[in-house]
Parts: sequence; structure tokens; C-alpha cells
Amino acid sequence: MEDTSLPTTLAGETTGTPVPGLDIQTMMEPTFEKLLKANTETRWNVLKVDHDVEISQGGSLCRGVGTINASVPQIVAALRCHESFKKTDRTMIDLQNLYTTYIDGVHVSIDYLAYRAPSPVTNRDFVTIAFMRFMEDGSFQRAAVSVEHPGAPSRGLVRGEVVLEGFLVRPTEQAGVAHVTTVLQTNLKGWIPGAISKKIAKSQTLKVAYLRHLLTGNTRNPAPAQG
Repeated sequence: MEDTSLPTTLAGETTGTPVPGLDIQTMMEPTFEKLLKANTETRWNVLKVDHDVEISQGGSLCRGVGTINASVPQIVAALRCHESFKKTDRTMIDLQNLYTTYIDGVHVSIDYLAYRAPSPVTNRDFVTIAFMRFMEDGSFQRAAVSVEHPGAPSRGLVRGEVVLEGFLVRPTEQAGVAHVTTVLQTNLKGWIPGAISKKIAKSQTLKVAYLRHLLTGNTRNPAPAQG
């Protein structure tokens, strides 16, 4: 049976090693606000629709928007699970959780992520802190930015910066269907041709399609039932 409940808080155990001196609680609200502001105040230019995901660009920001035939809790479960989250990006080659905690119903996760870059570009890695929360209306927000962590692996890759990465998930009027938006802005650092940099950024917006495939087996939205 489909789980259609809409929890309003996230809880769990604290694991891993915290970052000395990092004031996580002070970072939370500004990071969420940064995501919401980027989504609503950016002048988005629609580039194309790929796998039923509307891909837009606004300056150095990229956005993907689509729907998924799954409840908000089901989508949230996939975004919170590291193994599932890894499957939303086919260029990701490593994902390690360094620290997890919960503050006032917000799930906080510090992670190491490594990505495969197109040849001849060197692979990139990142260390991010992600904040995840439910809202009173049943919607969900995931907002992440780069952070330093003393336990992050050193693999000789180019360490990039996640300026902003996030998901906005909200229920729709149609039962079992959620509206999903992903926003991304990165600084890949080092040498990388501009065309490849743009290609990488735009491909990240297809996380909505990969998340849809993970949950439903389809990268595209199923055709509506005829009746």
C-alpha cells in the first residue's frame, strides 16, 4: 500500500564525526532561504524539455522541473538514503557520509561526493552539508552547500565547490503524484572548457528523471490513462 502520510519532522541517530567549530544551526535557515530565493527570484530561461524534465538556466544556476508518480514521503526516503541518492546521478562514483545529525526536526548530512568528468577533464569531488526538512503544508526542502570536513578523503581529484544544490518537493492535487524541482550552482574549479562545464551543469538537472526512474522504473512520465 502506498505511504501517503505527510510527516512534518525528521529524526534519527547522530553518526560520524562533527566539524570542530562549525555552527550548523546558524547555517540552516540561510541555506534554505538561498534555495528558495534562487528558485523564485532567478530569471529562468527554458532551454529544453528532456525526459519530461523542463531544463532552465538563469545565469550560473541550472534548474530541472518535473513530476514523479510517487508520494512526497517516498521521494524523501530516496533523497535521505545515500545508496538511493547516488543512483540519481549517473556520473557519481563515490558517496560517503561523514556526519549525520538532527536539529529541531531537520536532517543534517555532511557528505563526500566524487564525480566522473568527461575526458580530458579531471574528475571532481566535493564535500557538502545538506539540510532536509518537511514544511507544514507537506512539502519538502533539501538544500546543500560546500563545507570543509577534516575526515574527507583526499583522492587527488580537483575539489570543486557546491555554491547551491537543492530539491523542492511538493504534493499535487493528483494523489500519488509529486512536483519536483532541483536547483544547482557549482564552481568546478581548475581547468575545464566552458562548453563541458555547461554540459555537466545542465546534465545535473536530469536528477529528477533519474529519481523518477529509481522510484517508478520510468525516466519519463507515464502516459495518462485513457478513460
